[in-house]
Amino acid sequence: MKREISELRMLVQQLRDENLLLKGGKDSRTSSTASSYNLGRSNRISLRASSGRKSGGQPGHSGSTLSMSDTPNETIDHYPCVCEQCGEDLQGVKSTSFSHRQMVDIPPIMPVYTEHRSHIKICPLCHLENRGSFPEDLQAPVQPVYENIRERIVESAVVGADETGCHVNGKKHWFHVWQTAVHTFIVSFAHRGYAVIEKYFADGFPVSVYVSDCWSSQLKVISKAHQLCMAHLLRELTNFEKNLKSRWSTQMKELFLSYVERSNGTLRQTNTHLRRKLLTFAKEMPYFMARIAVIILT
Repeated sequence: MKREISELRMLVQQLRDENLLLKGGKDSRTSSTASSYNLGRSNRISLRASSGRKSGGQPGHSGSTLSMSDTPNETIDHYPCVCEQCGEDLQGVKSTSFSHRQMVDIPPIMPVYTEHRSHIKICPLCHLENRGSFPEDLQAPVQPVYENIRERIVESAVVGADETGCHVNGKKHWFHVWQTAVHTFIVSFAHRGYAVIEKYFADGFPVSVYVSDCWSSQLKVISKAHQLCMAHLLRELTNFEKNLKSRWSTQMKELFLSYVERSNGTLRQTNTHLRRKLLTFAKEMPYFMARIAVIILT
């Protein structure tokens, strides 16, 4: 019994140390932490596996570059006014040739108005007044398509959400995005907090599985169910695996990747092999859950 208590105390202390490292994000360049315990930001970790090939274009790749337009919208000529060597006035001298460069600008986005007209016809037989039907998603006299996209996302079974920093007129803003398999809704806001979500999706996503990272604002969203983003989970597990040498994170990562491969239809293993792998992991689940519980509670 004493031995078990001692081992448990050592385990708890180890997990507390790991938890402190995770919260502090220390590394050996900025603190006295050993280099073996370096912890970077998980969102900077690449999940791309090495292909064994050199970076850049591969042999046989044709490549592409931005081409000049044969019919530019505007042409601006630049003439030399005086000779650079003797200072002679060149304004009356005709040019013999020219070189050219082109600047490509994206024009301002202009709204396109599509008017729908519901015509009225009176039946010559019974004199009933008949009206043409408007599209189901056109409910207001003036309704942006953007609003239709927002409504379709709210009705979706699965919704993915995230946010990323950006600059608008030199000031820090955030792009907030909600997406499904066919719709994407993006807004730019000066804040990252829950108020943004509340403004555009005040009632949450009552019929949706909401997929996001662990940002507190995202976890507050009302939804049918919450799911943590697989990419974020894999980056966190890779962080633990590389910097904390955590065995459980390696096992969990392998399990997640096997499900990803299975869902993508690329799993080459037999179902028997997969079941054996899941059963092996299930036997260690109580120990794994105990470790997770200690990390959360300490």
